[in-house]
Amino acid sequence: MYIRTTKITTNKIINGCIIAACALPILLIFLMFFYLFAYYDSTIASISAGSVLLTILSALIGLIIWRAMVNRKLSKARIYNSLIEEDHDGIISYETISSMTGSSQARIISDLMWLRKHNYLINVTLGRSALRVDVKSEEHDFVTVLCPSCGNSLTIRKVGGGRCDYCGTFMRVKEDDNVQ
Repeated sequence: MYIRTTKITTNKIINGCIIAACALPILLIFLMFFYLFAYYDSTIASISAGSVLLTILSALIGLIIWRAMVNRKLSKARIYNSLIEEDHDGIISYETISSMTGSSQARIISDLMWLRKHNYLINVTLGRSALRVDVKSEEHDFVTVLCPSCGNSLTIRKVGGGRCDYCGTFMRVKEDDNVQ
């Protein structure tokens, strides 16, 4: 698992509560705004009150949009996690993620950087062109093996495999492999 599911779930619930809590005041402000301008002349007091209501309304709508954007990024975290877990060698390019999700590479990089910065995405390193799973992940899902072709020592996933950095040979971990 490369995401903090408890933290994501908690924040999504909090965001839902914030959005719901903002919806009622927005409705009341709309009603007050309508009442203010429908039944009163456009005096300085009503214009000032209208400006205050409009400012509050704008702030509440901005808060809802901001929290909805955060929820979108948190929802994408689960998708990114499943793609990382399905990858065999611990390196997945942004281009591959883009083709699998239908999002642009810029959007994916932005989302991953945000998730990493806010500590939702763990045990990964973001590179220039790819996302790399950290070798020292908590699940210990990597092993060090010797390449059968050239003897080079490399670290690959237990459940998948990897490509030798020196000769390019692809290999999978078997129970009888020389695991260090």
